[in-house]
Amino acid sequence: VKHGKVSNDTATRYRAHLDRLRKAIEEEVPPFRPQKDGSIELLELPERHGQARAIQAAFQLDQLVTTPLVMVGQHDNFFVRTAPLRTVVETMVRNPGLGIGLTCMHFLSTSTLDYLNKVKKRYDLDLEAVQVDDLNQWPLVPLAFWYGRTHVAYTDYYRSFVLNRPLQQKDHLEELLGLAQLQD
Repeated sequence: VKHGKVSNDTATRYRAHLDRLRKAIEEEVPPFRPQKDGSIELLELPERHGQARAIQAAFQLDQLVTTPLVMVGQHDNFFVRTAPLRTVVETMVRNPGLGIGLTCMHFLSTSTLDYLNKVKKRYDLDLEAVQVDDLNQWPLVPLAFWYGRTHVAYTDYYRSFVLNRPLQQKDHLEELLGLAQLQD
């Protein structure tokens, strides 16, 4: 799908993918098995929304997003190594902001490996990794640019900052927020 244009073949395959996904969720086929009191919901929108508006649509359903944290991931971005997700979530809930004003934690991707050096070379910015209790095995690095990668964020932050703007069908959070960060 590029710029909202989809071939008939792609649309047919996408509908088949949604059918398989819906069935896997209904039958709780791993990894679509909710934990404890959780649930997995498939929100099917009647028309193409684009990434930013699709996320916004989920947030507009108050009964759907009720947790203090949300995890947002792109359909084509997966964890390829073990990630300390449980530790991150427990730490962010227990210590909001982690004492450093943290609102959102992006996980590593190929574009953020060796990030400190890349940012220094490209933007002449000196960023420093921060150690946080309970996460001291994983140093946190401030991002100079919002990447469209899997991340955990405070729900209130998403509502009050990320999604508090008019969004167009073509909008992607990486472009909206990332470009604004670079300009600042």
